[in-house]
Amino acid sequence: SMSNALFTADGSKLAIVGPPGLLSGPGHVRLVDVRAKIEEIRQLSSRYGLSYELSGFAFSPDGMAFASGGRKWNIFRLNWYAVVVWDCEQDTPRFELRGHKDTIGCVAFSPDGSRIASGSSDRTVRLWDAKTGARLTVLRGYHAKVESVLFSTDGQWLASSAGDTIYVWDAKTGGRVSTLRGHEGGVTAMRFSMDGRRIV
Repeated sequence: SMSNALFTADGSKLAIVGPPGLLSGPGHVRLVDVRAKIEEIRQLSSRYGLSYELSGFAFSPDGMAFASGGRKWNIFRLNWYAVVVWDCEQDTPRFELRGHKDTIGCVAFSPDGSRIASGSSDRTVRLWDAKTGARLTVLRGYHAKVESVLFSTDGQWLASSAGDTIYVWDAKTGGRVSTLRGHEGGVTAMRFSMDGRRIV
């Protein structure tokens, strides 16, 4: 079964995300080469006795890496929360980003592919170096679980939503720029205008 699907920016690859289950096994990601019309070219799946519960996904801008956030556990039922960054050509994990204390519901790459943002039910957003996996900063002060994260097109700003509120941060320094309120319900998706001056 399929729980989500995501195209690369150029439309050449499609990631199909499957949920964990008793019959289907652990959560998995299948990569499809759309242009070659090959049904399945890669499967990014559990290894070393690990299972995945996937809940946040993003391709890097060049389509060479895929980040999946969620919960992992092993045969001893010990579990932890992590973003796994996969190499789409080698079918191997580049590294695992640990630090969140609860489910990771959203992941985003910066437009230049140098950073990754992850939002969690632990009420934090974490910024990571996409090349090395090093943690850059932790954004705090949310009143609810983080539902979405998004970089502006120039990579200067990071918007994130929690409950009915949108928070805008300086993506380089980690300083909060503004807090936007007015929705009467939860904000689960956002988009920047091309010039980065407006958020929808």
